[in-house]
Amino acid sequence: MNSKKILHIITRLDKGGSSENTLRTVVHLGRERTTLIAGRTQDSDGNVKAFIEEHNIDCVFISELVREIDPANDIRAFWKLFRFMREHKFDIVHTHSSKAGILGRWAAWCAGVKTIIHTPHGHVFYGYFGPVKTKFFIILEKITALITNKIITLTERGRQDHIDLKIAPAQKFIAIPSGICIEEYAIVQTTMNIRQELGIPNDATVVGTVSRLDPIKGNRYFIEAIHWLSLFEQSALDNVHFVLVGDGTEGDVLRTLVKKYGLDQKITFTGMRVNAKDIYPFIDIFVLASLMEGMGRVIIEAMVQSKPVIATKVGGIPEIVTDGVTGILVAPKDPIAMGKAILSLIRDPERARTMGLAGKAFVCGADSATSRFSIHSMLHSIDNVYKEYLEVRS
Repeated sequence: MNSKKILHIITRLDKGGSSENTLRTVVHLGRERTTLIAGRTQDSDGNVKAFIEEHNIDCVFISELVREIDPANDIRAFWKLFRFMREHKFDIVHTHSSKAGILGRWAAWCAGVKTIIHTPHGHVFYGYFGPVKTKFFIILEKITALITNKIITLTERGRQDHIDLKIAPAQKFIAIPSGICIEEYAIVQTTMNIRQELGIPNDATVVGTVSRLDPIKGNRYFIEAIHWLSLFEQSALDNVHFVLVGDGTEGDVLRTLVKKYGLDQKITFTGMRVNAKDIYPFIDIFVLASLMEGMGRVIIEAMVQSKPVIATKVGGIPEIVTDGVTGILVAPKDPIAMGKAILSLIRDPERARTMGLAGKAFVCGADSATSRFSIHSMLHSIDNVYKEYLEVRS
C-alpha cells in the first residue's frame, strides 16, 4: 500500500487550522509518493517554506489557484490541476477548503482519479455571501458531491449541516475533528516577557483572540463589544487589556476602527506570531467572534491551557463550547451580548477559572494522547478513510 500515490490540494497555506492540519496530514501520512499542491500563499516570515523544506514535502504551487472567484485564473488553475493529475496518475486526490475543493475535485474526475476525498474545513452556506450567491454555492456543492467518494467534516454539526441541505447522502460524510498536538499546548509558559514586550501590566486581566483579521472572523464585533464596554462599563475595564493576535486583509480597517473609538491604549494588535501557542498562557479570557467556523481549532488550543471561552453560536462551535460550562455562547454580530459575556467573566474570575478547567477536561479527557482532538486521533481517522479505498483496489 505504500506505493500508492496521494495528492492533496489546498487553496493557500497561510497561517490557520486548515493549512496546518493539511501539512501535518501530508507529513505523517506521507506514503512514498504524496504530493501537495497549494495556491497563492502569503508567507512573509518564511515559516511555510521552512516547514516544507524541513520535512522534504513534494509541493507544487499554482499561483492561479486563488480564493476569490476569478474566471480567468480559475480556468488556468483547473487546466494545470488536470494536466498534473493526468501526468502523475494519483490513486487518491484529497482536496481542502471550498475553492480547491471545487476545482480540484472536478479536475480529478476529468483526469480519471478513482478516489476523491474532500475536507471543507467549514462551509460557505452562511456567513460569507448573500442569499443568491449562497444558493449557487449550495447547488455547486451538491453537483460536485456526486463525484466525491467521501466528505470529511470537522464536527458532527458540520456533517449535519451538509445532510440537512441535501448536499449528499449521510453515508458519504464522516466527522473527524481538527486535531492539535495537545502535549505542546498543555505546557504552561511564563507570560512576563510577553507582557513586557506589549507594555501590559503583569496584574492586568487580558481578554484576547487568535485569528485571521478577515471579515469572516468577526473581529469588528469584538472591537464593537469593547467599545460598548468602554461607554457603559468603563470602571470595570480599569485593569483590563485586550489583544488581537494575527493579521489579514481587514487588519488596517480594524486598526482604524480602534483609533476612531479612542481605544488605542486598551487594544493591542500583536500581528502574526511565529508560535501563537506561546501567547495563550498570556490570555485570561479567550474570545472568538467568527461569523462562520467549521470547528474553531483555536478554541481547542485555548481550552487545553484552561482558558474560558466566549464564542459565537455558529458552525461547529456549539459542539465544542458548552454554554455556561466551558464558556459562553453569543449570537454572531451582537457586540452587546459579547460585551456582557466578557464583563460577566471579568467580574467573576472564579467562574472563569471553573470554565477553563472544564474546557481542559473536555478536550484532554482521561488521556490526552487518545483524545478525539489530538493530532494522533485525527491522523489515525484520516488514514482509515484512505485505507478503505486503497485496500479495495489492492
